[in-house]
Amino acid sequence: MPVGGGTIAAYGLRYQYLVTIEVFLQHLRNNLDRIASTDLLVEPLLRTEDGTEDDIVDFGFLTDGTSSHRYQVKSSLKPEENPLTPAPAKDILQRLSASSVEHAALYTNRLLSTTLEKSVSKIDTVELTEGTAAFLLRDGTTTSSGLQPVIYVDTRTEQQIRKSICSLIRQFRKEQQLSQGELTCNSLVSLLIDHIFSAAAETTTRKIGALEVIQLLAMPDNQIAQVVGGFDWGRVVANLPHYPSTTPRIEYLNEIRESLHIDSGSTIPSRTVLIGHTGAGKSVIAADYSHVDAGSFAFIFWLDSRDAQYLESQALDLYLQLTHADTPPTGIVATAFASAISGHPGPWLIVFDGATDRATIEPYLPTHGNGGILVTTNNSLNWWPDCTRIDVCEFNQDQAVSCFCSYANIDESNSGAVGEIVETLGRVPLAVAMAGIYFANGEGTVSELSKRYFEDLAALDDPLSIPPGFNETAFKAIQHAVRKLGTVDPRHGRKARAALEMGSLLAPEQIPLNLVLQATDETVHVDVARPPSPSEVPDATRRGVVAALRTQSIANRTIRTTAQNSPTNDTITLHPLIHHILQASRLDSLPPGVFEQDSTVFMHYCRGWLGRLRADGDFLGADQIRMHAEAVLAVISQHEPLRFPSDQHRRIFLITKALLLTELSTCHASRRRYTQSIELIEAASVTLQLLGSDPVAHTLQLPLLVNTVHDMSFLHAPDQEVQPSASRAIEITRELTADAKPAYQNIGYVYARELRLWITRTPEYRASELLKPLADALSEIIASDPAPNTRPNILNDTINRLYDTRSFHELHALADGLLQEASPSDEIGLIALRAVASMHIGEVAQAISDIDRLLSLEVPAQYLRHEMVEAMGKVARELQMIANNGTPPIPAQQLVSLHTRIRDRIRELETDHL
Repeated sequence: MPVGGGTIAAYGLRYQYLVTIEVFLQHLRNNLDRIASTDLLVEPLLRTEDGTEDDIVDFGFLTDGTSSHRYQVKSSLKPEENPLTPAPAKDILQRLSASSVEHAALYTNRLLSTTLEKSVSKIDTVELTEGTAAFLLRDGTTTSSGLQPVIYVDTRTEQQIRKSICSLIRQFRKEQQLSQGELTCNSLVSLLIDHIFSAAAETTTRKIGALEVIQLLAMPDNQIAQVVGGFDWGRVVANLPHYPSTTPRIEYLNEIRESLHIDSGSTIPSRTVLIGHTGAGKSVIAADYSHVDAGSFAFIFWLDSRDAQYLESQALDLYLQLTHADTPPTGIVATAFASAISGHPGPWLIVFDGATDRATIEPYLPTHGNGGILVTTNNSLNWWPDCTRIDVCEFNQDQAVSCFCSYANIDESNSGAVGEIVETLGRVPLAVAMAGIYFANGEGTVSELSKRYFEDLAALDDPLSIPPGFNETAFKAIQHAVRKLGTVDPRHGRKARAALEMGSLLAPEQIPLNLVLQATDETVHVDVARPPSPSEVPDATRRGVVAALRTQSIANRTIRTTAQNSPTNDTITLHPLIHHILQASRLDSLPPGVFEQDSTVFMHYCRGWLGRLRADGDFLGADQIRMHAEAVLAVISQHEPLRFPSDQHRRIFLITKALLLTELSTCHASRRRYTQSIELIEAASVTLQLLGSDPVAHTLQLPLLVNTVHDMSFLHAPDQEVQPSASRAIEITRELTADAKPAYQNIGYVYARELRLWITRTPEYRASELLKPLADALSEIIASDPAPNTRPNILNDTINRLYDTRSFHELHALADGLLQEASPSDEIGLIALRAVASMHIGEVAQAISDIDRLLSLEVPAQYLRHEMVEAMGKVARELQMIANNGTPPIPAQQLVSLHTRIRDRIRELETDHL
């Protein structure tokens, strides 16, 4: 991800303050006798000899009130890419040495540039820590007192510097017989950073006394707990589960703390709801917060809220503890529980973990009192308008790696392939923790870690690998969440479940709700001759399904806003790991033949929607469906060979698959991706060959062969490569045109015209001894057509005839009329045709307007590149011919300009950016 200026600045300050703390504490350790007379100055202004102020010093020390040490820090977020060069280094050292001090130095995490290395000498000093090197400039730059400033190059990570500071803090606390635990020392580092930041921001004085620092380092644990919210020695809190968080998610803990408004004086309990999908780690975060910030509360109640009856039992038990009563309340338990808590002076915290919905827990909530309410849930619907909603997402990369390494007992510095593993797992906390335990249980080695190692997701379905804070495997948790959809709303819940489970054959993102709801309908029927067109299901159905999905935070809905109102605009997106688990668990549980039927339905819908959207010019929607079609085919490929309930089911499946492959081939051809298009055609042909002598399969071979010749033609394939496919296509054409059925005859005559067009497209093909006899044979077939004027491609013959006879007025009128209702694909060719005709009949303004229109057309999702290149190529050739005639209708300079612009645009389009 690109790094912004704010990030760079924040890193620079943080690194500077860590260096400041380490150098100052190290100085105090080496000069214990001077602690009382030593002060730290944070970013002081240096008074130069000419009286001006210079901010060259990032931090320095005063000894007995006199400046004795001056330092600057130069850091980089990517030090390996930003070496320190001579000019800034010399400038800094010269300015640091402007007055008499005991020590001056430049600290940096940047390596020395090659040029600077030649200008320095390396020195050895006793204070150097591991990972740090010291250098002196050979030019003899010295302070007024004769000392030479030093360059310290520190290659340690921020974590290593922090660890070094903790070690120094531990020494001070050891001498005072105070606890020296990791959490305590880290908390003190954070306090020191805040202390220095406040000094730098002048919210306090820029001078911090050494005794003040020592006093802070001697802070007792209970005071640290109050300040930072943590206990190094731990504290037992009744009813709180202990989920050891290997990767504390501090950002969420801080957000919870801020949202609960503890000590705000309000008499209305604040409410915070943690919302996220199964496995996001909501319960672990809530438990972390409860332990870390336990010092802020008089008591904390943790209520497992997944079951209403169990929730009541827990509330009754806690009521008896809170009131010291011997018998249950006379009224409703929930009301008595809420009343007892309201009357407690507090502050208190109630955690409702795993709440299914608002209605289940609301009776237990006090409406007033000194405390806060924290809820964890999968359900994102209908929470209180005034509550704070916190969406719990996946780990970031560092958190995921840290979590995996902790559970797998791997040193993070030797994590190797862990980064790739956690990305494969989508950085879902449950999945990452399970995979780490699974790996540790198997006693593997780091070298075994790879993306393939977890490809089968066995790590996520192992009951021995369930981490603390989660009560199910990732597989069981996702399956349980999906099963619960049907209990929320019997009608819409069932539709939502079917859409998720069957829809797992599609890609996980941008799933069109309208398509998946129609394809998963119980009454769906596949008729290969009548592919479904894009349409919308009722709004109420879509809203009901989305509401059901949100009760488990399974999917996110996105309604895309485009100029074109498309049925593909309303989409849902699943987390890739959840999608993968749904797909794997469903395919493992399906009876024989069901997957084959499901995949047939989705291929049928994708084929119908893809063809219609492309023809209508909805190329964004077409590309969306193309992605899902390719996902379905990929799943089919992984599970072949398939088993079918009957031969008829197999036949429909194979024909549907071949038709979808053909449609995808056309999509790629439209983008001038002819190699991929031919590969898809070949795959469709192989699929149809499995049907043997089936007449429908035989008929479908003809468009495949013609499409192959089309793609070869635009790849400028040699005629000897084009000839076999063209010859085989002519054989089938003869068979079809001789058939008694008009439908077969129609197919033969339509594709005869199209095939002749492609094998005569270039002068080379027209002159070819291999292809010319084929063109003549096709002309004979076309001449025998009993109904030539009924063929859809008769228009091409008319256009060619008018052009050959130079009937440009008729050609102009024809193009003008056809443009009124042309499809986006046809529109491009017709604009080019009208431009050519306009130029010939003297309507120059119209011609130039049409050419400008062509040049300004966009190619959405790279579709129509083929049509654009072809159309502009024809205009360019015509302009060249007009120029060669010697009497062009427009000035030669303008003609050349138009020709150049067209050729530039063609070159741009012919570069494949996909």
